[in-house]
Amino acid sequence: MRYAAGLGIEMIDGEYDHDFWLSFVAGHETEPERGSRCLLCFKLRLLRVAQLAKERGFTHFATTLAASRWKSLEQIAKAGHWAASETGDVLFLEKNWRKGGLEERRRSLLLENAFYNQNWCGCEFSRRSGT
Repeated sequence: MRYAAGLGIEMIDGEYDHDFWLSFVAGHETEPERGSRCLLCFKLRLLRVAQLAKERGFTHFATTLAASRWKSLEQIAKAGHWAASETGDVLFLEKNWRKGGLEERRRSLLLENAFYNQNWCGCEFSRRSGT
């Protein structure tokens, strides 16, 4: 948030409803990392981003999820294009943020800005499994 503010970019901190998320991924709690639970989670998150993009009159949306080595690029792309099709009028900007010097740029930004760098995906079920 402080990085966006420093660049003069509006930051939107989306609402998070943990109980709804739990019900959305119910039945997939024991799936491995990059399994069906992850795809459902990405769909839920990116659908809200696509809806917000549409509400604000944007033509495209993207995600930084693809920068994480803990995430499946294929699942992110699938979820992003699905969210775009569900929303209509907005397109998902698919980008591999791990290539073309972007991974090095990410590392540099982490150091320069003292960003927290989590070494797991962020899901409570992933954390329990040690991934």
